Amino acid sequence: MKVLQIVGAYGRRHEKILEETLRLYAGFKGYEIETVIMTTEDLKIDAKYEERRFDPSLRHMFLWKWQQVVREFEMRDFDMLLFAEDDMRLTEDNLDYYVEHSRLLDRIPFMAGFLRYEEWDGNRYLVDISKYSWVMGEPVTVNGVRYWAAHSRKRLVPNTHQGVFLLTRDQFCGLLDKGRLYAKPEQYRGGDRRPLGDRECATNWIWKLNYRKVIALDDLDRAFILHCEHCQTAQMEGRPIGPEMEAFKREVR
Repeated sequence: MKVLQIVGAYGRRHEKILEETLRLYAGFKGYEIETVIMTTEDLKIDAKYEERRFDPSLRHMFLWKWQQVVREFEMRDFDMLLFAEDDMRLTEDNLDYYVEHSRLLDRIPFMAGFLRYEEWDGNRYLVDISKYSWVMGEPVTVNGVRYWAAHSRKRLVPNTHQGVFLLTRDQFCGLLDKGRLYAKPEQYRGGDRRPLGDRECATNWIWKLNYRKVIALDDLDRAFILHCEHCQTAQMEGRPIGPEMEAFKREVR
């Protein structure tokens, strides 16, 4: 399966993380990943990866330029579009999870989502989620599979920001044909419990405007994606700020 990956790179801040991630992706057996890196600085990344440079004065708003890059590659031969911030790392199982559940959810306005976690002292902790945000969702069953869905009126919970979005080719073409693939920040803002910044909006627009995110309850292990750098609040406090993953899994199942 051919994947077109657009990476939003925060200058050289996560350069080593990105290099390691790209090396891991090169070893995936079921996916051939073509990568285009968006950045605002000169990166020391292998020249085989295409790069698109943007004005650093855009700050986090530069992530919205994924749309400009995707327009350039619309007609490229790919089976899946992946957009990710440079400190997010998916496994091959994560991609399999998305593909398999997208088939189960075909023609239904639900999209398989992920839960972001960080590693602290050998343990895994979820980020940007709490018991409150989880219970704001609701159970749904599709084709015999149990999911936990973001509420129809609170479409960004649970796990408000996952730093990644994916589209199968069918999803991509469907949104493109309907004129719903490209969004503007002003279409996104407002209407949820807390406002999100430009960085978060650039990856969350798809659930706000087009789909409801669902998490497969019986396939949770493949729904977790790694945030390689501790979030700012955690860095300042020196400790994880979300629930421990195994305890969370026992509770929600």
